[in-house]
Amino acid sequence: MSAVTSVHVGVNAPLFANALRMFTPAGVRVLDMTYGRGGFWREPGLPERNALVRMDAEVPGCDLYADFRCLPFKAGVFTAAVFDPPY
Repeated sequence: MSAVTSVHVGVNAPLFANALRMFTPAGVRVLDMTYGRGGFWREPGLPERNALVRMDAEVPGCDLYADFRCLPFKAGVFTAAVFDPPY
């Protein structure tokens, strides 16, 4: 049995890319409901790896302009969801 690294030092984009590759197969629908400026998706090829839907309540240019407190989707539409609320 191999060890699983649970600590990572660095910036968000490579960490997020590793987590997404670990927990989701390529080609699934992923909702980023707090997309913002897309900081998590800066790794080369990552946005194209999945069917990404970019959603934000305040940032123009996303696929959807909506608030994560009232999602406009039925259950099961996405395989994974990304949630990084403002701090």
